[in-house]
Amino acid sequence: MAQAYVTLALASDPTSESRTPPSIRIPGAFRKEHYLLSEGQKLWDARDLKLPVLYMRGSRDHWSRPEDLDAMKRDLGATRASKFATIPNGTHFLDRPGHGRDEMLKQIQEFTAAINKPKK
Repeated sequence: MAQAYVTLALASDPTSESRTPPSIRIPGAFRKEHYLLSEGQKLWDARDLKLPVLYMRGSRDHWSRPEDLDAMKRDLGATRASKFATIPNGTHFLDRPGHGRDEMLKQIQEFTAAINKPKK
């Protein structure tokens, strides 16, 4: 999974091969969004989302705060297929064994199976 992510990320930036080692450019808007969230403001509204949402955060994540999860729950309401999970001992990226990876993968599998279940 990690290698697939790296491959796709590098492919998403047409300039990635112009640097050694190859790397991607990442816009800095997330910093503005984080600052605004800490001030109780938002750049976008979850009510505009039309697809099922799986929102996961690690319990040890300093970037995604519990109040952000609560705000997303409130904004999405009960009208969409959504699932919210706080992964015990998880970090921000949920990418390492013992720090959320296994639980993250389990949550993704369960969520995608649930939303793709044929309707009777």
